Amino acid sequence: MQRQYFRQRFKLEGHSIIVIDGKDAGRLSLDVSPERVYIAQINLLPQFQRKGIGTAIIESVKADAAQANKPVELRVLRTNPDARRLYERLGFTVFDETETHIWMRWNQG
Repeated sequence: MQRQYFRQRFKLEGHSIIVIDGKDAGRLSLDVSPERVYIAQINLLPQFQRKGIGTAIIESVKADAAQANKPVELRVLRTNPDARRLYERLGFTVFDETETHIWMRWNQG
């Protein structure tokens, strides 16, 4: 029953393992719809952080979205100001806020 539940609820489409020099470094989960590209998760293991890898991945997502003429959206925890600064540096702006999260969007142009 549990396997069936997971198969129905958790789809592998849009999920990728980030591999650096043959080592698993993290994961990326995208939800691509006709309206937008949503970065659902981007996680890097600590030893791969602060090396430009996250920036390169997000820039690649933005480039693909720009070709499709779609915005890129994500949300960041309020308790993670470093991530928010990264996203702002990469051109994302706040478009909504909740008690726990800040929603951000990048539009080309």
